[in-house]
Amino acid sequence: MPMERRGGDKLSAYLAFVPINVKELSQTRFETYFVNDSNYYMRFIYLTCEDANLQLRATAEVEPNTKVFVEEFGREELNQISRVNVQIIAYKRDKPFLPKPPVDVQLRIDAVKFYKLHTFQPSDFFEQPALVYTIIEDDRPQRPLVINAQQLKEQMYGGQQGGDEERQPSPARTVRPDGPIVVDLHAEKLLDTLQGMDATDILNYQLDTFRKTLREHAKKPGTKVVFIHGKGNGVLRQALINELHYKFKRYTYQDASFQEYGYGATQVTIK
Repeated sequence: MPMERRGGDKLSAYLAFVPINVKELSQTRFETYFVNDSNYYMRFIYLTCEDANLQLRATAEVEPNTKVFVEEFGREELNQISRVNVQIIAYKRDKPFLPKPPVDVQLRIDAVKFYKLHTFQPSDFFEQPALVYTIIEDDRPQRPLVINAQQLKEQMYGGQQGGDEERQPSPARTVRPDGPIVVDLHAEKLLDTLQGMDATDILNYQLDTFRKTLREHAKKPGTKVVFIHGKGNGVLRQALINELHYKFKRYTYQDASFQEYGYGATQVTIK
């Protein structure tokens, strides 16, 4: 029988991502773990979300106060796990127990964090540094990180009343109430550090940001997105054009306003 511990009758569970080789962060693959930090058995379902659809990735029973390996993945799969759903049923075996309500939590997994060394921190569950997301802690499920775009816009531009601290947009992205969405693809705007990354890694990350932005707004025809890529040697711009020709054929594009963005920006219109 698994050993129980004092205080463990409150449910706590976590989703953890561990780099296989943290010293080679730009090249390494990652492992996903489910951590059960309670005296209950947990049956969990791990799914990824895309629009209104779910895709099952793993399901297992986890003994009390232990963790289980879920899957291994590479950077090319980060976009697939940008939004995940975890469902849990908790119970005890061969003894009476207080019932716990089912847990159903949605988490946003920030792909940018997988490029930053300081993201992976020591924890009680792993010998090596890990990126740990809370699913439920002390019987309190994590609030789903589902963002309402209109509410966010109102909060950023004064529509939110009350004493809430003003939210600031990402330095790489600017949203104007009467203009296009502006995304700066310069590497220094997207990443805290370029250490350990070569030109190919940086370009792939910039393209991932480009694709993710367009997919986020795919159901908003007429939306205009300006991507600032700079002049440079034209490699990034040409890569964006190739993406538009082969993966986003329905969208139109043009050079963005020279006066506002200089000679290194492309405006894409969602169709």
